[in-house]
Amino acid sequence: MQLDEVKILLDSENPQKQMSAITALRQYEDTIAVPLLASQLNDPEFIIRSFATIGLGHKRTPEGFEVLVDVLQNDRDANVRSEAANSISRYGKQALPYLMKAVEVDDHWLLQLSVLSVVSEFDCPDELYTLCERALEHADPVVQCVGLEHLGYLQGSKRHEDALETLLIWAESENWNLRKQVALTLPQFKGMFSENALARLRQDEDYRVVAATLEGLI
Repeated sequence: MQLDEVKILLDSENPQKQMSAITALRQYEDTIAVPLLASQLNDPEFIIRSFATIGLGHKRTPEGFEVLVDVLQNDRDANVRSEAANSISRYGKQALPYLMKAVEVDDHWLLQLSVLSVVSEFDCPDELYTLCERALEHADPVVQCVGLEHLGYLQGSKRHEDALETLLIWAESENWNLRKQVALTLPQFKGMFSENALARLRQDEDYRVVAATLEGLI
């Protein structure tokens, strides 16, 4: 797609045409694509802002990084902020302080899950453990389950013992779904404490928790 055509479609009131233009910008060099992608971030349609945010993750420049930080902190839609977390993570660990700050001020479940996911790809056990702890304090049980799941990424790291201790505590949760997630994560942690907890979970009052312990044996 020629650049003139891209610019015309970006100004269209048809979201499908705008999205096709945003996608086409991937073939253009960063200095051309980034300003045009940034120009779409005031669009009233969240899907357009999301597409532009995804595009900025593929065009890594200092200017693009600043734009993504602004989106992460200020966009009114959690879907767009979540995409900004995914895109800014492509810049590597320089994005880490902004991602950690985001979960402190933005309690939306989608943003919380996105940041947990991308930070688990970094080699930063301290920050990941902090995020897991924050997830376990969240009101949404889904976020809590994902926090327990991501504790498994800390197996063998310097936060191994902390992660295991947290899992052992949550093995006593009143919520069967959380106990089930503990049963799925614990097998990654070898040793007497893990084995004893799993033995108790095999006798759990809820069959779904018992099934999860058996799944971990496969």
